[in-house]
Amino acid sequence: MTTRLICASLLTLSLGAGPVLAAGWNSPPPRPEAQATLPLVPLGTSGEYAWIEVGSSAPDFSYEALEGGSNRLHDLRAQGPVLIVIGATNEQLASLQREREELLGMGVVPVAVVDARARAVRRQIGKLGLTYPVIADTRRLIAAQFNALEPHSRAAMPAWFVVDRQGRVRDLNRFEWPARDWSAIASSALGLPREGESRPASAR
Repeated sequence: MTTRLICASLLTLSLGAGPVLAAGWNSPPPRPEAQATLPLVPLGTSGEYAWIEVGSSAPDFSYEALEGGSNRLHDLRAQGPVLIVIGATNEQLASLQREREELLGMGVVPVAVVDARARAVRRQIGKLGLTYPVIADTRRLIAAQFNALEPHSRAAMPAWFVVDRQGRVRDLNRFEWPARDWSAIASSALGLPREGESRPASAR
């Protein structure tokens, strides 16, 4: 009798537990947390690069000159403030060439950083008749240091930076090209007079 009662109890428990286990097994898995989408902001290749903003010290990047030899940003800054244009199209490279004389007249050195191999950059220089420094950033290391990589494709995005002789970023923009002339941007950022002006365009 005792044995029968024990068996009946065990059977009842197992049958009672069955639907609970089955329900737990067949129920849909819990919904995963919504994955955070990548913010629409430029990123470097990793977290090793500091965020560059107005007032930051510009990364003293190194680069191989197309004519040979290794240089750094401070070599360019020794000639004056530097206007760095990253990810430029042929149109932007040509516009920088058109303003080269005015920029140099203000003491500003225009520099383009191009996401291409050295051979392709040489072709661009010859085709467009560029006479200012153009740097081949094949591995996008310079663009990464300036947080100027598109977050999804990791390609160099349109970006520009005005860096004074002390290496401080005075103005910048990412994602879009300026509506104003390059010389107007440099003049405003650095407080330098443009050609024909008797005083600085900005007190910054």
